[in-house]
Amino acid sequence: MTVEDDGRHQGACVWLTGLCNSGKTTLGAALSHSLTVASVRSCFLDGDDLKPIFWSELGPSRADRHQRALRLAFCAALGVRFGAIVIAAIISPYLEDRSAARRFIEPHGAFLEIWLDTPLDLCKSRDRRGYYARAALGLIPSFTGISDIYQPPPDPDLIVTPVDDLDSQIAQIFTLLRQRGIPIQ
Repeated sequence: MTVEDDGRHQGACVWLTGLCNSGKTTLGAALSHSLTVASVRSCFLDGDDLKPIFWSELGPSRADRHQRALRLAFCAALGVRFGAIVIAAIISPYLEDRSAARRFIEPHGAFLEIWLDTPLDLCKSRDRRGYYARAALGLIPSFTGISDIYQPPPDPDLIVTPVDDLDSQIAQIFTLLRQRGIPIQ
C-alpha cells in the first residue's frame, strides 16, 4: 500500500460475515449510524453496494469469491490506515478468505471478525429477492448455504445471533472496539 498514515488514532475493520440475509447489512448500517452519532470517523462497505463497481465481472467460483474478499480488504485497509472504523459486510464464506483479509488489514489497525450466526431457515424467510428459491432450483450456481459451503469462523471476535437485539449487538461491538484501543465515547 502506498498511502501514508496521517498520524491519527488507530483504525479498525469490523468484518461482518454470515449467510445471505443473515443481517449483515442491517447491522452494518446501524453500526455506521451509531458511530456517526458518537462522532467516530467510519465508513460502511456493503458487498451488495460494491458489486456494480468493484466486482461485477466476478462469478460464484471460489477464486472469484477470494478476489472479492481481497478487493474489499484492500478498500478497508485504506480507511483503517487513516484511523477510520471500516465496516465491511460480505458473505466471505471461506476461512482462508477471511484470514487473508485479516492479514491484509491488521498491519494498519484492528480487525474484528463478527459472525452473524443466523439459521439458514431464518435467512430463507428473509429473502425478498428470491435467491434461496432460485438456488434450490439450480438457477444460481454455488450459492452459499445451498449448493456451496459456509465455513463458520472457529474463533470470531463476536458471534451475533437473531436472539440479540440490534442495540445489544452494537453495544457489544463498541465494547470490542474500546478493548482494542479505539476511542469511542
